[in-house]
Amino acid sequence: IEENTENALRSEMTPEQLDVVEKGQELRWGSREIEITKVTVTNGKGVPGKFLDVGDAIHFKVDYDVHKPLGTVVFGVGIYRKDGLNVYGTNTMIEGLDTLYIDKPGSFEFDVPEFTLMPGRYVVGFAIEYGQGIPVDYWKTSCEIETFTKLRDVGAVRIKHSWKLPD
Repeated sequence: IEENTENALRSEMTPEQLDVVEKGQELRWGSREIEITKVTVTNGKGVPGKFLDVGDAIHFKVDYDVHKPLGTVVFGVGIYRKDGLNVYGTNTMIEGLDTLYIDKPGSFEFDVPEFTLMPGRYVVGFAIEYGQGIPVDYWKTSCEIETFTKLRDVGAVRIKHSWKLPD
């Protein structure tokens, strides 16, 4: 019998996913001319911490330092279930936002007004890239969050819905 690791069979995992699950390895790469120095996680009320109820707002603040300006950059985020499944990813270029020239330390923020992934542990990664996706600092395991719920619905994501019942 093959061991199941939080809803994923080991034989179906990539080597990278196995590293995350088995070793808790910090996955990070890039040239680091611009370097992510800190990721702060708060809930919708501004309270720091990694635990939240399904449907709560969540706010990420990502601080960075500039060792060498590179021109215009793109900021990105990836959310992975603890077993390594990529559940969401985007960046400022995908979303049509202006690229930015940064030449001094600063921060960017990523807000999710309603985090609807079902109960579980998630790894959140942030990235700074330049050019056509060249990684400057991709910190895939920059923070971890965990969601809870009092409801007993099931699945990977809570979908907004309503019921209309007969009279």
